[in-house]
Amino acid sequence: MPLYLRIIIGMFVGLLAGWLLQHFDVSKTIVDDWILPFGTIFIKLLKMIAVPLIFCSLIKGITDLKDLSKFSQIGIKTIGMYLSTTVIAIVIGLVVVNTIAPGSDIPAETQVLLSETYQGDSANKIIMAKETKAKGPLQFI
Repeated sequence: MPLYLRIIIGMFVGLLAGWLLQHFDVSKTIVDDWILPFGTIFIKLLKMIAVPLIFCSLIKGITDLKDLSKFSQIGIKTIGMYLSTTVIAIVIGLVVVNTIAPGSDIPAETQVLLSETYQGDSANKIIMAKETKAKGPLQFI
């Protein structure tokens, strides 16, 4: 069976499983006990492989250059592209946020309630930050 067909079948099976789990009461325990750990492991593995993969790709690209004088041109183009895409992303974000104005239709009572609910949570966050700082560097594994 070709790979693209297996991917499509897997997508439909995932959609069907998600739809079925959403309509049953046991879905919370199934997701928390059986699906969430695998998802957490997968995301942590992706985070763990991203930086070495990018680093090795950059090193490989630099070592494949025959003429080192082109390195400065590539660096200038890379920085220019990075800055231009960053500016474009910021402009799009600002236009969308100012057009849609998310949160503007939240009632004042709800805003006050949310402020009171999460105002005292800063002490807990400080404690959690200290605990995270005390953990070892390989805790994410």
